[in-house]
Amino acid sequence: MSPYDSVRYHRMYLQAGMLAVEPNTGFVKAWVGGINHKYFKYDHASMRRSVGSTIKPFVYLQAMAVANIAPCGAV
Repeated sequence: MSPYDSVRYHRMYLQAGMLAVEPNTGFVKAWVGGINHKYFKYDHASMRRSVGSTIKPFVYLQAMAVANIAPCGAV
């Protein structure tokens, strides 16, 4: 398989994780780190996130407020 074919093949899989925590006690209720640990050794639930993903909603909100743009794109 060429590198291009490998990328095309792996793009078909949704790479996501989920962590559910009980808010009152902090106990972990569910931990899903990925699709199959046997083939994909990356744990999406425990990896650190980039700051850009956290700050995007605030930057977009400020940009919409300053430019007077509606969330749907209409002015």
